[in-house]
Amino acid sequence: MWISDSLKLIPLRSSKSPFKILQSYEINQHGLICWDATLVAIKYVELLVEHVPETFENRNILELGAGTGAIAIALARFCRERNVETGYIITTDQGVCVPLMEKNIELNLTNEKEVASSGEHKEESVNRETTSSLKHAKVPPNIKARELLWEREDQYPQNVADEKEHVDVLIVCDCVYENINIWKNLLRACWKIMTQDTVLLLIQERRGKKDALFFSIIADLFEIVQVPRDQQDTEYSSDDIDIFWMKKREDANEIDLESVLRPISGNEEVREDETTE
Repeated sequence: MWISDSLKLIPLRSSKSPFKILQSYEINQHGLICWDATLVAIKYVELLVEHVPETFENRNILELGAGTGAIAIALARFCRERNVETGYIITTDQGVCVPLMEKNIELNLTNEKEVASSGEHKEESVNRETTSSLKHAKVPPNIKARELLWEREDQYPQNVADEKEHVDVLIVCDCVYENINIWKNLLRACWKIMTQDTVLLLIQERRGKKDALFFSIIADLFEIVQVPRDQQDTEYSSDDIDIFWMKKREDANEIDLESVLRPISGNEEVREDETTE
Protein backbone atom coordinates (compact mmCIF):
# COMPACT_ATOMS: atom_id res chain seq x y z
CA MET A 1 0.00 0.00 0.00
CA TRP A 2 1.36 3.42 -0.99
CA ILE A 3 1.15 5.87 1.89
CA SER A 4 2.55 9.05 0.38
CA ASP A 5 5.07 10.16 -2.21
CA SER A 6 7.30 13.22 -2.47
CA LEU A 7 9.56 14.69 -5.10
CA LYS A 8 13.14 15.51 -4.17
CA LEU A 9 15.10 18.02 -6.25
CA ILE A 10 18.90 17.72 -6.42
CA PRO A 11 20.86 20.65 -7.89
CA LEU A 12 23.43 19.68 -10.53
CA ARG A 13 26.74 21.20 -11.60
CA SER A 14 26.19 20.08 -15.17
CA SER A 15 22.67 21.40 -15.79
CA LYS A 16 20.34 24.23 -14.86
CA SER A 17 17.54 21.69 -14.55
CA PRO A 18 17.68 19.83 -11.22
CA PHE A 19 17.67 16.07 -10.95
CA LYS A 20 14.22 14.88 -9.89
CA ILE A 21 13.62 11.84 -7.72
CA LEU A 22 10.18 10.67 -6.73
CA GLN A 23 10.30 8.91 -3.37
CA SER A 24 7.72 6.81 -1.58
CA TYR A 25 7.32 6.44 2.17
CA GLU A 26 5.89 2.97 1.91
CA ILE A 27 5.84 0.76 5.00
CA ASN A 28 8.94 -1.48 5.22
CA GLN A 29 10.37 -0.10 1.98
CA HIS A 30 13.28 2.04 3.18
CA GLY A 31 14.92 1.69 -0.23
CA LEU A 32 12.25 3.91 -1.79
CA ILE A 33 13.76 6.98 -0.13
CA CYS A 34 16.79 8.92 -1.40
CA TRP A 35 19.15 8.66 1.58
CA ASP A 36 22.37 10.64 2.15
CA ALA A 37 24.66 7.99 0.63
CA THR A 38 22.64 8.17 -2.59
CA LEU A 39 23.17 11.94 -2.79
CA VAL A 40 26.91 11.48 -2.25
CA ALA A 41 26.95 8.81 -4.97
CA ILE A 42 25.04 10.95 -7.49
CA LYS A 43 27.39 13.88 -7.06
CA TYR A 44 30.45 11.63 -7.30
CA VAL A 45 29.14 10.05 -10.51
CA GLU A 46 28.50 13.55 -11.88
CA LEU A 47 32.16 14.43 -11.30
CA LEU A 48 33.30 11.22 -12.99
CA VAL A 49 31.23 11.81 -16.11
CA GLU A 50 32.50 15.38 -16.25
CA HIS A 51 36.20 14.67 -15.70
CA VAL A 52 36.75 10.93 -16.34
CA PRO A 53 34.02 9.97 -18.85
CA GLU A 54 35.92 6.84 -19.93
CA THR A 55 34.86 5.31 -16.61
CA PHE A 56 31.48 4.65 -18.18
CA GLU A 57 32.03 5.08 -21.92
CA ASN A 58 30.86 2.00 -23.86
CA ARG A 59 30.39 0.17 -20.56
CA ASN A 60 27.47 -2.03 -19.51
CA ILE A 61 26.25 -0.77 -16.13
CA LEU A 62 24.12 -2.52 -13.53
CA GLU A 63 22.88 -1.18 -10.18
CA LEU A 64 21.76 -3.58 -7.46
CA GLY A 65 19.34 -2.64 -4.67
CA ALA A 66 18.62 0.63 -6.45
CA GLY A 67 15.36 1.52 -4.69
CA THR A 68 14.39 4.76 -6.41
CA GLY A 69 16.87 4.07 -9.23
CA ALA A 70 18.45 7.46 -8.57
CA ILE A 71 22.12 6.67 -9.19
CA ALA A 72 21.76 4.74 -12.46
CA ILE A 73 19.22 7.26 -13.76
CA ALA A 74 21.46 10.20 -12.83
CA LEU A 75 24.35 8.46 -14.57
CA ALA A 76 22.26 7.96 -17.72
CA ARG A 77 21.27 11.63 -17.68
CA PHE A 78 24.84 12.87 -17.15
CA CYS A 79 26.10 10.67 -19.99
CA ARG A 80 23.34 11.85 -22.30
CA GLU A 81 24.02 15.53 -21.55
CA ARG A 82 27.76 15.09 -22.21
CA ASN A 83 27.35 12.78 -25.22
CA VAL A 84 29.05 9.87 -23.47
CA GLU A 85 27.85 6.64 -25.05
CA THR A 86 27.32 3.66 -22.77
CA GLY A 87 26.17 0.09 -23.21
CA TYR A 88 23.08 -0.94 -21.31
CA ILE A 89 22.21 0.72 -18.01
CA ILE A 90 20.00 -1.42 -15.79
CA THR A 91 18.61 -0.32 -12.44
CA THR A 92 17.26 -3.16 -10.30
CA ASP A 93 15.58 -3.98 -7.02
CA GLN A 94 12.53 -5.87 -5.75
CA GLY A 95 9.54 -5.86 -8.05
CA VAL A 96 7.65 -3.42 -5.82
CA CYS A 97 10.30 -0.76 -6.60
CA VAL A 98 10.18 -1.07 -10.39
CA PRO A 99 7.18 1.24 -11.07
CA LEU A 100 8.81 4.01 -9.04
CA MET A 101 12.13 3.56 -10.85
CA GLU A 102 10.35 3.73 -14.21
CA LYS A 103 8.60 6.95 -13.16
CA ASN A 104 11.95 8.44 -12.16
CA ILE A 105 13.36 7.50 -15.56
CA GLU A 106 10.44 9.32 -17.14
CA LEU A 107 10.98 12.41 -14.97
CA ASN A 108 14.63 12.76 -15.95
CA LEU A 109 15.17 11.16 -19.34
CA THR A 110 12.10 11.76 -21.49
CA ASN A 111 11.76 14.72 -23.84
CA GLU A 112 12.18 17.99 -21.95
CA LYS A 113 8.87 19.32 -23.34
CA GLU A 114 7.00 16.30 -21.97
CA VAL A 115 8.47 16.86 -18.53
CA ALA A 116 7.84 20.61 -18.65
CA SER A 117 4.19 20.05 -19.53
CA SER A 118 3.62 18.62 -16.06
CA GLY A 119 4.55 22.01 -14.53
CA GLU A 120 7.29 23.11 -12.16
CA HIS A 121 8.05 20.41 -9.59
CA LYS A 122 8.42 21.31 -5.95
CA GLU A 123 8.77 19.27 -2.76
CA GLU A 124 5.22 18.02 -2.49
CA SER A 125 2.93 15.20 -1.50
CA VAL A 126 1.29 13.02 -4.11
CA ASN A 127 -1.81 10.98 -3.39
CA ARG A 128 -2.26 7.26 -3.88
CA GLU A 129 -3.44 7.76 -7.47
CA THR A 130 0.26 8.11 -8.29
CA THR A 131 0.47 4.32 -8.54
CA SER A 132 -1.73 4.20 -11.63
CA SER A 133 0.48 6.67 -13.51
CA LEU A 134 3.63 4.78 -12.49
CA LYS A 135 2.52 1.77 -14.52
CA HIS A 136 2.71 3.75 -17.76
CA ALA A 137 6.11 5.44 -17.50
CA LYS A 138 7.99 5.94 -20.77
CA VAL A 139 11.41 4.27 -20.70
CA PRO A 140 14.28 5.33 -23.01
CA PRO A 141 15.91 2.36 -24.80
CA ASN A 142 19.39 2.59 -23.23
CA ILE A 143 18.18 2.31 -19.63
CA LYS A 144 15.64 0.05 -18.04
CA ALA A 145 14.34 -0.83 -14.60
CA ARG A 146 13.58 -4.40 -13.66
CA GLU A 147 13.38 -6.82 -10.79
CA LEU A 148 16.57 -8.52 -9.68
CA LEU A 149 16.51 -10.44 -6.42
CA TRP A 150 20.01 -11.17 -5.14
CA GLU A 151 19.31 -14.85 -4.53
CA ARG A 152 17.81 -15.37 -8.03
CA GLU A 153 20.65 -16.32 -10.38
CA ASP A 154 18.20 -16.59 -13.28
CA GLN A 155 17.74 -12.81 -12.98
CA TYR A 156 21.45 -12.03 -13.28
CA PRO A 157 22.24 -10.28 -16.60
CA GLN A 158 24.32 -13.16 -17.98
CA ASN A 159 21.20 -15.35 -17.71
CA VAL A 160 18.72 -12.88 -19.28
CA ALA A 161 18.21 -13.20 -23.04
CA ASP A 162 18.70 -9.54 -24.06
CA GLU A 163 21.49 -8.80 -21.54
CA LYS A 164 24.02 -11.52 -22.32
CA GLU A 165 27.01 -9.20 -22.44
CA HIS A 166 28.91 -9.09 -19.18
CA VAL A 167 28.58 -6.23 -16.68
CA ASP A 168 31.48 -3.76 -16.83
CA VAL A 169 30.46 -1.50 -13.94
CA LEU A 170 28.41 -2.76 -10.99
CA ILE A 171 26.98 -0.16 -8.58
CA VAL A 172 25.90 -0.91 -5.01
CA CYS A 173 24.87 1.95 -2.72
CA ASP A 174 23.90 1.73 0.94
CA CYS A 175 22.76 -1.90 0.86
CA VAL A 176 24.60 -3.11 3.98
CA TYR A 177 22.49 -3.07 7.13
CA GLU A 178 22.42 -5.08 10.35
CA ASN A 179 20.94 -8.25 8.79
CA ILE A 180 24.03 -10.24 7.90
CA ASN A 181 22.15 -12.91 5.97
CA ILE A 182 20.83 -10.27 3.57
CA TRP A 183 24.23 -8.84 2.73
CA LYS A 184 25.64 -12.33 2.35
CA ASN A 185 23.13 -12.71 -0.49
CA LEU A 186 24.33 -9.37 -1.84
CA LEU A 187 27.95 -10.55 -1.85
CA ARG A 188 26.97 -13.78 -3.58
CA ALA A 189 25.17 -11.79 -6.28
CA CYS A 190 28.10 -9.41 -6.79
CA TRP A 191 30.59 -12.26 -6.97
CA LYS A 192 28.58 -14.28 -9.48
CA ILE A 193 27.66 -11.31 -11.68
CA MET A 194 31.19 -9.90 -11.81
CA THR A 195 33.89 -11.12 -14.19
CA GLN A 196 37.57 -10.56 -13.58
CA ASP A 197 37.27 -7.29 -15.51
CA THR A 198 34.15 -5.92 -13.80
CA VAL A 199 34.62 -2.99 -11.43
CA LEU A 200 32.32 -2.52 -8.45
CA LEU A 201 31.47 0.97 -7.22
CA LEU A 202 30.43 0.60 -3.58
CA ILE A 203 29.02 3.53 -1.60
CA GLN A 204 28.21 2.81 2.01
CA GLU A 205 27.23 4.75 5.12
CA ARG A 206 28.83 3.40 8.28
CA ARG A 207 26.21 2.47 10.85
CA GLY A 208 27.54 0.06 13.44
CA LYS A 209 29.91 -2.67 14.53
CA LYS A 210 28.71 -5.14 11.91
CA ASP A 211 30.21 -2.87 9.25
CA ALA A 212 33.62 -4.17 10.41
CA LEU A 213 32.53 -7.71 9.72
CA PHE A 214 31.34 -6.81 6.24
CA PHE A 215 34.59 -5.08 5.33
CA SER A 216 36.68 -7.94 6.69
CA ILE A 217 34.81 -10.29 4.33
CA ILE A 218 35.11 -8.14 1.22
CA ALA A 219 38.84 -7.79 1.87
CA ASP A 220 39.08 -11.57 1.39
CA LEU A 221 37.28 -11.34 -1.96
CA PHE A 222 38.21 -8.07 -3.63
CA GLU A 223 41.00 -5.64 -4.31
CA ILE A 224 39.75 -2.38 -2.78
CA VAL A 225 40.63 1.27 -3.39
CA GLN A 226 38.94 3.93 -1.28
CA VAL A 227 38.09 7.25 -2.92
CA PRO A 228 39.58 10.11 -0.86
CA ARG A 229 37.41 13.04 0.14
CA ASP A 230 39.32 15.46 -2.11
CA GLN A 231 38.13 13.45 -5.14
CA GLN A 232 34.49 13.73 -4.10
CA ASP A 233 32.05 16.63 -4.34
CA THR A 234 33.06 19.32 -1.86
CA GLU A 235 29.51 19.83 -0.60
CA TYR A 236 28.04 16.34 -1.00
CA SER A 237 30.47 14.18 0.97
CA SER A 238 30.63 12.93 4.53
CA ASP A 239 33.05 11.38 7.02
CA ASP A 240 30.44 8.66 7.61
CA ILE A 241 29.95 7.73 3.94
CA ASP A 242 32.69 5.82 2.14
CA ILE A 243 33.19 5.29 -1.59
CA PHE A 244 35.20 2.34 -2.87
CA TRP A 245 36.24 0.91 -6.24
CA MET A 246 36.62 -2.85 -6.11
CA LYS A 247 37.68 -5.70 -8.40
CA LYS A 248 37.88 -9.43 -7.85
CA ARG A 249 41.25 -10.45 -6.49
CA GLU A 250 43.72 -11.87 -8.99
CA ASP A 251 43.38 -15.28 -7.34
CA ALA A 252 39.56 -15.15 -7.59
CA ASN A 253 39.41 -18.48 -9.41
CA GLU A 254 40.97 -20.13 -6.37
CA ILE A 255 38.56 -18.55 -3.87
CA ASP A 256 35.68 -20.64 -2.57
CA LEU A 257 33.02 -18.01 -1.90
CA GLU A 258 30.95 -20.20 0.40
CA SER A 259 34.00 -21.01 2.50
CA VAL A 260 34.52 -17.29 3.01
CA LEU A 261 30.88 -16.72 3.94
CA ARG A 262 30.10 -19.94 5.83
CA PRO A 263 31.73 -19.06 9.19
CA ILE A 264 29.62 -15.93 9.39
CA SER A 265 26.15 -16.43 10.85
CA GLY A 266 23.32 -13.96 11.30
CA ASN A 267 24.10 -13.85 15.02
CA GLU A 268 27.83 -13.24 14.62
CA GLU A 269 29.25 -11.11 17.42
CA VAL A 270 31.62 -8.27 16.63
CA ARG A 271 34.35 -7.40 19.09
CA GLU A 272 34.09 -4.06 20.86
CA ASP A 273 37.42 -2.88 19.48
CA GLU A 274 36.53 -3.49 15.82
CA THR A 275 35.86 -0.45 13.65
CA THR A 276 35.36 0.25 9.98
CA GLU A 277 38.12 2.78 9.79
